[in-house]
Amino acid sequence: MSTRKRNIQISPRLPPSTYDWLKDMVERGEYPNINQAVIAILGECKTNYDIKRIRGKVSDDIEDVKKRLDILESENTALKTELESIKAREEQIDKLTAIVAKYKDIL
Repeated sequence: MSTRKRNIQISPRLPPSTYDWLKDMVERGEYPNINQAVIAILGECKTNYDIKRIRGKVSDDIEDVKKRLDILESENTALKTELESIKAREEQIDKLTAIVAKYKDIL
């Protein structure tokens, strides 16, 4: 059996201020009737809710990326320090090799 979306009719009770607000929208011609106004406003609310939820997820993802970047930068700094140490040791080894080569006949 295929799943179809269906329209469900509900008739919620609205506070008078909300009803008056929707009625004003209909009277200004923004919507053809109260039902269409309710549907449109609920659609906007859902869209705004979805946007906020997505923004929240994106913000969380950005924070995770920032944390990972901080870790990588820290690791990079440690690796640079280690590389400098290795280069210094290589220079010492090169100097010692040159000295040994110079005096190898004497030894």
